[in-house]
Amino acid sequence: DVQHLAPTPPGQEVVCRARVIVVDGATVTFQIEARDQDDLIARGLHKRVIIHKDRFAARVRRKTT
Repeated sequence: DVQHLAPTPPGQEVVCRARVIVVDGATVTFQIEARDQDDLIARGLHKRVIIHKDRFAARVRRKTT
């Protein structure tokens, strides 16, 4: 859920920051923002789920065999 707030001209540097604000079991919620040299250009929330790579790989293998 990210809002784009302003354009950035070509050649300007963009800095993105993410901060963990909630951990609920395997779900992690980040507050994010992006700024160019002049303005805040984007902000919002991003959620990710932590996975166990061995279990995930096993599920993928089952689907490919």
